Amino acid sequence: MLHISNRLKKFILVVVVLFITGCSAEYNMTINNTKDIEESLNIVENNKELFDKQAEEISNSTLNEYLETNLKWPTPIYIDSITNPIEPTKIDGVTYYDKKNISTSSQLGINYSYKFNNTDYTNSNIVNNCYNFEYKIMNNVFTFKTTSEFKCFEKYPLLSDVTFNLNTKCHVIDSNADTIKKGKYTWNIDKENKKSISFSIDCSEKKETKIPFIIIVPIYVLLVVAGIFILKISYKVKNKF
Repeated sequence: MLHISNRLKKFILVVVVLFITGCSAEYNMTINNTKDIEESLNIVENNKELFDKQAEEISNSTLNEYLETNLKWPTPIYIDSITNPIEPTKIDGVTYYDKKNISTSSQLGINYSYKFNNTDYTNSNIVNNCYNFEYKIMNNVFTFKTTSEFKCFEKYPLLSDVTFNLNTKCHVIDSNADTIKKGKYTWNIDKENKKSISFSIDCSEKKETKIPFIIIVPIYVLLVVAGIFILKISYKVKNKF
């Protein structure tokens, strides 16, 4: 039988507390070019006071211990990566999310982030955990579409709601976003509204329109001649008076 350390036992118990008190998640996908996709996930426990109380009762563990363990425990970026379930050690050849503490005086929060090569995004651990989805790139057009089944509500029963954000400077061809504001397309997902997410964006590089030099020179000369002509007329008009 595998030996499970006391630290891991405490971590598991406090994770249970996290699901008892409820939490929300905000997922951000940023696409501004044809080379990469930035992924970021914030998981926030809004009732820190209740969390602290129940964590102490169930596991005799402090919030700082939970955060310390969670932040040290490596999370692979790819869905099928090998993990070590016993100790928080990284495995050679496996890539992991960057993690940081985003807690405030009233909230418990952890951020996961990584910048994917656009062709590797299909293996995203976070998205694959929650959705079955299609993702493809053709002629610099990104197409993303999920099913309406949001699997994370089943995996984490007391996850209360999720916000999915697409941030982009590219041209959005179409989307079924709930709200759109200054390049930010937002979908609001809860247990009553397990909607699908769909969008297509064109990230073709816009070529600057350059005026040929052979046209610029005559225009410049014409402007100079016109300026001289206007000055001469003004001078003659002034001399008449």
